[in-house]
Amino acid sequence: MSTVADLRDKYECGVTLLEIILVMALGTVLVFFTVPVSMRYVRAYTYETSVQTLMTCMRATQHQSRYDTVAHGIKLSDESLTTFEGSSYDERVPSKDVDCPLHVAFTRTGVADEVVFHAGTGIPANPVTFDVSVYDQPIMINVSSLGLVTRE
Repeated sequence: MSTVADLRDKYECGVTLLEIILVMALGTVLVFFTVPVSMRYVRAYTYETSVQTLMTCMRATQHQSRYDTVAHGIKLSDESLTTFEGSSYDERVPSKDVDCPLHVAFTRTGVADEVVFHAGTGIPANPVTFDVSVYDQPIMINVSSLGLVTRE
């Protein structure tokens, strides 16, 4: 015959309300501390990726003009980066335009918005400094008179 104590031991295998509340509180604390850190990481990664994309497009355009008989250039607007063929953006061949994908929108803060690399040499027509901002962080990308693309 079963006693009351045997029945209690048999049916007390559930989870108490206190245990559920403790687990939820612990999970909330973990989320509270990990979400800002992960958001900061994603933002920094996106920032670096965007800057590297911009510099890679510049170097690829320079390389293309070095081995071509036509000058190539880059036009930077607030929303896009366009590589073009021609001595300037206004005198380009529109069918040859290529848009480089950017992960975030740049805000151009400087005066310079295009650079043209001479055909056969890859040397820019004029040294240029692109002053742009991503996530309100200023970036200066220089194209020297020798064609060296650097970031400051």
